[in-house]
Amino acid sequence: MFGYGFLELIAAFVIALLIFAVLWKVLKFAIRTAIFIALLLLGLYIALYIIELQIPLLT
Repeated sequence: MFGYGFLELIAAFVIALLIFAVLWKVLKFAIRTAIFIALLLLGLYIALYIIELQIPLLT
């Protein structure tokens, strides 16, 4: 009824959706990892800052 172009369009759309889904999963994982690393570095920085504050009190 629609011809060959319509099926091609549907196939391209499905492939695009699959690629988008994979990229979305990768991006979500990357963002989660980046946030985790950022929080880890922030925690280390705060810990070092607190330790640095404690050293004058200890001596």
